[in-house]
Amino acid sequence: MANKLFFLADLHLCPEHPERADAFIQFLHRHAPEAHAIYIVGDLFDYWVGAKQCRIPAWEEPLAAIEPFTRQGLRIAVIGGNRDYLLDPPSLEPYGLQSLGMEHCFRHDGHRICIVHGHMQFPDPWHSKLFLRFIQSRAMRAAARTVPLWASTSVAGALRRWRRLIVGSKDPERAERYDPAAFRPYFDAGAQVVICGHNHWAHDYTEALARPGCQLLAVGGWVHGPTWLEYAQGTFRLVQP
Repeated sequence: MANKLFFLADLHLCPEHPERADAFIQFLHRHAPEAHAIYIVGDLFDYWVGAKQCRIPAWEEPLAAIEPFTRQGLRIAVIGGNRDYLLDPPSLEPYGLQSLGMEHCFRHDGHRICIVHGHMQFPDPWHSKLFLRFIQSRAMRAAARTVPLWASTSVAGALRRWRRLIVGSKDPERAERYDPAAFRPYFDAGAQVVICGHNHWAHDYTEALARPGCQLLAVGGWVHGPTWLEYAQGTFRLVQP
């Protein structure tokens, strides 16, 4: 019976690393029969500049490989991350995926769940957050839709190289951690469970959150191998094979 929820984050699919897409497709083959829904909590791709990126076969191939699963009725929904500059409905709908914007709250089994990538809650320097707000602003999104594909991918590729230069050598196990207080607005608004990604480090912050009846869970990244969060029979469980 398909009754599990799966939460994945930071797959960073890209032509340079086809093994990531292969691992995701293997995951779908294995878990689709038991999945009520699969949520991608940001950064499905290493970068994405809109539906026109599908014109590049090497970038479109992972979406085409996912489509057979959604055609069979599997619900796969995607939250935008800091690398998903324009991962909007026109990019995903042809392949049966759902775009949920930059955050999404819903009810399941009596739980009020909110999912958000977490890049605006992570303790990055203020100028880094300001830059992210700018690059994902309405004006920049409109520009990405109108400028030529080569220009969009050139800018996104440069931003990716810059980001790798800044954080590429850091060990996720030694990276800075979230301050649970950064997610307080979601709990104040009624969320009982908040799920994030971005840090590439799977961790249960519930104890540090110190908020009775609430959970804060971070999903690990896929750069060094698959990891995910699953929900079944009233319990959330972080899985790191």
